[in-house]
Amino acid sequence: MYAGLSVDDKAKANQWNEEGGTVGFIGVKAVGIVGMFCVADGIRPEARNVITSLVNDEVKVMMLTGDGDGAAKAVARAVGLPLECVQSRLTPDAKLHCVASELGLSKRTGGLWSKKELLLFVGDGVN
Repeated sequence: MYAGLSVDDKAKANQWNEEGGTVGFIGVKAVGIVGMFCVADGIRPEARNVITSLVNDEVKVMMLTGDGDGAAKAVARAVGLPLECVQSRLTPDAKLHCVASELGLSKRTGGLWSKKELLLFVGDGVN
């Protein structure tokens, strides 16, 4: 179905993705795609200042997200987070593995919770 989209529609879908949106398509059997839409999360106005303050205080800031690459990069740019600090398309278990790896711990040994390290994990509450 996607192959049947016009070059302009494909370009618009790619633009929405790169801007941080999640693109959806509406299709009709035996007709093809008849519409497309984009949804995106809003970024709180104070987010950039919070990230800047944390970095200035020498706090390591990472973004671990299940969102796609386009959305993750768009959010990172908007809040001033370097792209090398972003990992996208992660499952909840993969996020836990990333945190454990950052702390030099193995999730299997249970060390993540036994080592006395400070960790702040912030989520959007969606899942």
